[in-house]
Amino acid sequence: LDANDVAFVDEEFQSKWQSYPLAVIIKDQIPLADVGTPGNIGTVLPMLNHNKRHLRLALPKKGINNNATIQEVTLSSAEAAPHPLPITAQKVADLGNQMLGQHYGWGGMYGLRDCSATTHDLLAPFGIWLPRNSRPQSRSGIVVPLEGLTAEEKETRIKNNGTPFLSLVGLPGHITMYVGTHNGRVAILHNVWGVRTVEGENDNARHVIGKTLVTSITPGAELPDLYRPRTFVDRIRSVNTPGH
Repeated sequence: LDANDVAFVDEEFQSKWQSYPLAVIIKDQIPLADVGTPGNIGTVLPMLNHNKRHLRLALPKKGINNNATIQEVTLSSAEAAPHPLPITAQKVADLGNQMLGQHYGWGGMYGLRDCSATTHDLLAPFGIWLPRNSRPQSRSGIVVPLEGLTAEEKETRIKNNGTPFLSLVGLPGHITMYVGTHNGRVAILHNVWGVRTVEGENDNARHVIGKTLVTSITPGAELPDLYRPRTFVDRIRSVNTPGH
């Protein structure tokens, strides 16, 4: 957050801000008046009013003497919706489809998402609030451990215990969303930097992916230089289903 954008709020502003119902943005890179930073999927803002075609939202903005003021912006019903959305697999998939192919951003670098920002923003529109980082996300809700199992046993347990477009599959430093099966294999949606490979004497190289995509839980298995002693699936530790 740019320090120049920080503003002070008083009790009157807080009371007014918290009195409104909420809306959530359901498209990426939506211009928000002259605030500068665009709104993206998962951005939740107070809703002043709405009809079938439009929603009028409140934006915080620095005003005179560095005090916060409310600026109004009108978005279409294709860009925002009353929050929370009723959760269905199709609605989560619709949001996830918009993210496919988006570039990876370490820690939100350049306004891009990393793995945990992707899962966070996918579920926020439905009133499911995940922690910001992958480790606590993998501990949210009902957790089923997968450590010590074979790859085949992990797939079976994910299928039996996971809910498509809701459950998360976690491994150290990474989080993914279980989206069902394809040709009998577990499929996950995730924003991933890459998979570990071997280049000569370097056994810690990377085959860079750097974007959001849907894969099996064995991405890179077809690569001849994949680091075989401990692959992606070997590192998967859990499947968990966050609650509302």
